Amino acid sequence: MDLIINRAFVCVLLLSIGGFIASSIYLLSEKLIFRITSARFMVFINTVVLLSFVIPFYFPVSISDGSEYCFTHYDLVILEGADLCSNFAAYWRSTFPFTDCIDHIWFVGVLLFFITKAILYVYTISRIKGKSFQIESDIWLEIFKNIRKEQPKKDVLLVGSNDTQSPFTVGIRQKYIVIPAIMINTLDAEEIDFILRHEYCHALRNDVARKVIILVFSCLNWFNPLYFLLKENLSAWIEIACDEAVTENFDERQRKKYASLIIKSLELENTAHLSHFYCVYYSETSIKNYKRRILEVLRGKKNVAAYGKVVAISLAVISLVCSNIVAKEADIPVNMFFSNQAVIFDANDFEIVSLPAEE
Repeated sequence: MDLIINRAFVCVLLLSIGGFIASSIYLLSEKLIFRITSARFMVFINTVVLLSFVIPFYFPVSISDGSEYCFTHYDLVILEGADLCSNFAAYWRSTFPFTDCIDHIWFVGVLLFFITKAILYVYTISRIKGKSFQIESDIWLEIFKNIRKEQPKKDVLLVGSNDTQSPFTVGIRQKYIVIPAIMINTLDAEEIDFILRHEYCHALRNDVARKVIILVFSCLNWFNPLYFLLKENLSAWIEIACDEAVTENFDERQRKKYASLIIKSLELENTAHLSHFYCVYYSETSIKNYKRRILEVLRGKKNVAAYGKVVAISLAVISLVCSNIVAKEADIPVNMFFSNQAVIFDANDFEIVSLPAEE
């Protein structure tokens, strides 16, 4: 069991190094990519970059070249004095004795993070089922019925709640569009249509399932702030992508009203409410994301370059390839620092001899 935990920890560290390369390429080119493609495609690319932190594409290479077999079946010899990396690894291990148990600390963090998030998810769903109420407003029900006729999806329910000040979608198999009670009697028909189309778009695209998967993977990367930065960035793009879909054929008046509805929802965010990453909210807590959404809505439909997706996919592939090349190259150095199979010897105790050439 100790060996499995240690190998998993080393793998996550290697993926973190590779993920740093992939995310750097993505974040530096994010604005450029968005100019030539759509927000929905940005969701796809952001998801791919996040997966580079958790899916070891380099691993088949490590198996085929026998390095993983060697790491699990033999000791890794560190020759202190042989080179700079070996010297630093030997110094690290002698100075920080906790190195041998850091993988177990990581594993405990994974378990605690997973259990906490699982309990919160179950609690959120049970709370919605127990405390939500059926919306009886004819106008809400009629508009929701019309939207479902356009793109039928049986596993979506519309409910009201006193526990939130912002509409949101939650649930994987059975999806709930939750409307705050304060909104039910304060919006006109067009605003109701805007909100329901936005939330229904989340349900159609299975955005909650996407966010839950990313959240589960974040358990492995609980120590990595870059992963959580990209996770929040994904949330922002998911909202912009749904705004983009809803407002695609809007005229200027409708866009202004849609933007004002986003501002109105911000005004309602004056009290604490049920808020979790696996809930897809109409309004986000970040002022920066509000501004970003409003600007994109008012900017209107843009002409997406025909080559945009090709360029974006190519960049995503390049990011993944580069990240896994770096992860593979870092294989031995990372194992020198964190593998429990490593042993240290003084290079001066060894004599390098040349084998006679075969005749």
